[in-house]
Amino acid sequence: MSDKQYGEGKFEAVIVKNMADTGAFDEACKGVSSVVHFVSILTFDTDPNKVISDVVSGARQKPNVEFTISTKNWNNEDIEAAWKPAPYEPERAWSVYGASKTQAEQKMWDFVKEKKPSFVLNAVLPNSNMGEIISDKQPASTGGWVRSLYNGDVSPLKN
Repeated sequence: MSDKQYGEGKFEAVIVKNMADTGAFDEACKGVSSVVHFVSILTFDTDPNKVISDVVSGARQKPNVEFTISTKNWNNEDIEAAWKPAPYEPERAWSVYGASKTQAEQKMWDFVKEKKPSFVLNAVLPNSNMGEIISDKQPASTGGWVRSLYNGDVSPLKN
């Protein structure tokens, strides 16, 4: 996919099995000069303690990383809704997800302000992410909407 568009060896996609694991990004960030981070934990668990974590990529500890792009969203209402006291009702799942993205971005900016790393940080706020699905083995989130529609599943249009 990317070799044709950007040239051989210019882009590599890496699958991180569990981004909640300590050091999850360490291996993926070895020898890279740039990082694009698209995801958050997509379990849609309603308990914010299981989802909202310090999701700052392993790039922060890699001196060779010069440029980091992270797709985020900023939604203070989601933070408030996510951290309401239990019970953790199903309606809270999207707020927990949104809060995880927002609070991860806040932590990233805090890190840059405090540590002044060697890399440049950019946060991009897309409406949704579309494009070629890199791995059929991974859930595709918004990228899967097109595949779902192609396969006759119109549920993405109903939400």
